[in-house]
Amino acid sequence: MIDTFVRFNGACNFVSMIAFEKKLYNRVFLQKVVYKDIRKTFDLAAQLTIRVIGKVAEMYGTDRNHFHEFRDYSSIVYDQRILNFKGMDKVSINTTSGRIRIPMTIEKYGQIPLERIRGQCDLIRKNKLFCLMVSVEVHEEPVIEPENNTDIDMGITNIAVDSTGRYYSSNKIREIREHNAYLRS
Repeated sequence: MIDTFVRFNGACNFVSMIAFEKKLYNRVFLQKVVYKDIRKTFDLAAQLTIRVIGKVAEMYGTDRNHFHEFRDYSSIVYDQRILNFKGMDKVSINTTSGRIRIPMTIEKYGQIPLERIRGQCDLIRKNKLFCLMVSVEVHEEPVIEPENNTDIDMGITNIAVDSTGRYYSSNKIREIREHNAYLRS
C-alpha cells in the first residue's frame, strides 16, 4: 500500500509540474498530454492514472496562481472502478501490486446500509494508519411546519408588534433608560 501512495503522489507531482508550466488546467487536455507518460514512468493502472489527472486538475481548478506539490502520503482518490466494498467488513482496492482485499473496521457509523455508499472515496494515511473516507447518502429529515406561531416585529416607538396586531409600547422602557442615564450623570 505504501508503494501505491508514493507512486500515485509522485505522478501527481509530475502532472502538476507540467500543468503549471504549460498553463494546462483542463482535465481532458491534460490527459492527452500526460496519460502515456504516467502509465510508462509510474507503472500505474489506467484508472489510477485517470484519478491522478483528476486530482491535479481539481487542485488547479481552485488555485492556478501557485504550483501544487503533493506529499508522498497525500490522499489517494478512489472511485467505483478501483475500489469495491465486499460487505461492511472488507474492501477490495486496486494497488500497484494488483487488487488486494483489506479488512476494515467502521467506527460509530457501522449501522449505515451498504447501498447508501456513493461516489468517490479518499484513502488517507494518518499516524501510520490507513483511513478510508467514504461518501454516504443521507436522507434529509422532513421539514417541520410550525403551528400556532407568532411573528414579532421589533421597533423603537413600539418595542414589538405581534402578528395578531397587538402593540407593545416602549414608553416604560424609555422612562427607565432616561432615569438610569440621569443617575449615571
